[in-house]
Amino acid sequence: MKQKLLILSLSAFILGCTSYSVPVYNSLEFKTENYQKNVDNALSGIDLLSDFEQTKTASKQISPDDISNLVQGDLYYNQGDYVKAFPFYNQISLKYKDPKVIYKAIICLDHLNNTQEQNKSLNDLVQLFVQSAPNSKLAKLFQIKIALNNNDINLAKENLDTLIKKNPNNTREILLFISSIISTDISNYSSLDDFALYIENKYDSYPEAHLAAILTYSVTNNEDLLSNQINYINENYKEWSIPLYWSLDILVRQKHIDTLIKILEPRVVVPNPDRTLQSLYVAALINSSQNDKAKNYLNSQLNGQRRNDALLDLGILYSKNNDYTHALTYFNQVTESEPQLLTVLALVKGSIYDYQGNESLAIEQYKQVKISSLVAISQIMLLNAYLTLGNYQQINALLDKYAAENKLNEVKAILLKSSYYFGEGKYSIADDILKSKYSMYQNNPEYLYQYAAVSGMMGYTKDAIKLYNKFIKQNPGEAAGYNDLAYIYAKDTKDYKLAKKYALKAYEITPGDPNVLDTLGFVYYKLGDYNTALPYIKTSYDFNHDPESGKHLIAVYEAMNRHDLASQIIILDKVTMQKKLKEQLIGRAVTLMSDIQFGVQVK
Repeated sequence: MKQKLLILSLSAFILGCTSYSVPVYNSLEFKTENYQKNVDNALSGIDLLSDFEQTKTASKQISPDDISNLVQGDLYYNQGDYVKAFPFYNQISLKYKDPKVIYKAIICLDHLNNTQEQNKSLNDLVQLFVQSAPNSKLAKLFQIKIALNNNDINLAKENLDTLIKKNPNNTREILLFISSIISTDISNYSSLDDFALYIENKYDSYPEAHLAAILTYSVTNNEDLLSNQINYINENYKEWSIPLYWSLDILVRQKHIDTLIKILEPRVVVPNPDRTLQSLYVAALINSSQNDKAKNYLNSQLNGQRRNDALLDLGILYSKNNDYTHALTYFNQVTESEPQLLTVLALVKGSIYDYQGNESLAIEQYKQVKISSLVAISQIMLLNAYLTLGNYQQINALLDKYAAENKLNEVKAILLKSSYYFGEGKYSIADDILKSKYSMYQNNPEYLYQYAAVSGMMGYTKDAIKLYNKFIKQNPGEAAGYNDLAYIYAKDTKDYKLAKKYALKAYEITPGDPNVLDTLGFVYYKLGDYNTALPYIKTSYDFNHDPESGKHLIAVYEAMNRHDLASQIIILDKVTMQKKLKEQLIGRAVTLMSDIQFGVQVK
């Protein structure tokens, strides 16, 4: 049976160690790249224990009606499409309880095993398999897991010994399979340490006995026994790195951070430690809020071969403490790293410079971002930096480049530009852009609507009303036209009844739209009906905390003499909001860098 192994997925997984020859075993087979193949082959070798075809256990007679389902399941199974094969095998397994079919259903689930429902189905099928073929070798293997979860250590030992006695040539495969079960499938730890001690003592000559012990003590957080076993592996199988990494993965998943740090410490407080172990150690210190210890350790590594990693780690650490000045001091000393990290570093540095108001240096960094998934973010930040500097030529060049790359036609390109300037409050620029081609695109709904919106923000009330009416005539089912027209009548004219008419029409079309709710509430406020206005505006504000809705809510509370409630509404100005957004970008970029650098989630 192919049991999945959850081995620590960190960058630079392959380790370089000195060669050491162990009697009986070839040391080269324990090198990570070789042993990983052994893992796959060994677990596949467990299929050799599928002995019920040679036993007297007969296949159940399947009715003709279900033969087609079995053939269909076999077809998908042989193609490796376990998702499609499983429903056919599962149905027949439950109906006929044939161990051959049940086993195939288990194999299918074992390849999919990732949801709570699938886990339950897997456990149910294992129980069914044991009941259907109790004397098979596979059943005994499965029963070890069941016995451990039932705290029946004697049954677990008995089944393990029986299996190995009958299959001595498969001892290492069996122990490796047990290791996999221990690391992923045991929920009751009561007897686990005792079972591990039994394995390592009785089968001491097999390396996988010590692997099973290491994984057990990682699960149960038995620091002393774990340390002893890892040291044993280091002394006797110097090329074998997988036990340590597998153990570290379990400690991370189980959140045994203190033990993780103690296991790592002697392996990283050395000249030029392994990069992956160093990164994991620093991540563990950060996660346990031992920031000073992390700083001291990283500073001690600045003169070694891992200098650039130490600099990156220190920069990340200071960034997470919002000390961006110190963070830049370290980030700017990084001379080389993986290309992916360097481009994320450029985004981090650019966002810090941007946050500090140094747009010119920010622009230099944003231009260095090359990862496709981050380019869009860097381009937006570039636009904003150029806007702060008043460099409209560069803004237009970037927007033209984006339009060309995305093959936008002329009208879409015009709308892209005008939308950007409109969103940044540069209404006169947006107006000039739209005005230049209005005669050509006046029947385009998006163009017409945007021109109306710009006219309204420019204070061209009559023009805006005219344009919105034209838009509504062409698009009578669109709520946006009615909503915006209602808002203009309420804000810029005294015709509140007409404003109410359009606001109600927009509400009829999209009653859940927060913009529509705010407009309708604002109209009622203008009409002096504060009690009716309040729930509409408050619902809108609670949904998106839009500053405009916040101002309307304050106005309603003040009109109702609820000054206490009005004082609780905090409206952030645009500069403050942009500052917060830039800080959020720093946080997200640093988090991305942490994930790449450390390979684990860092607080």
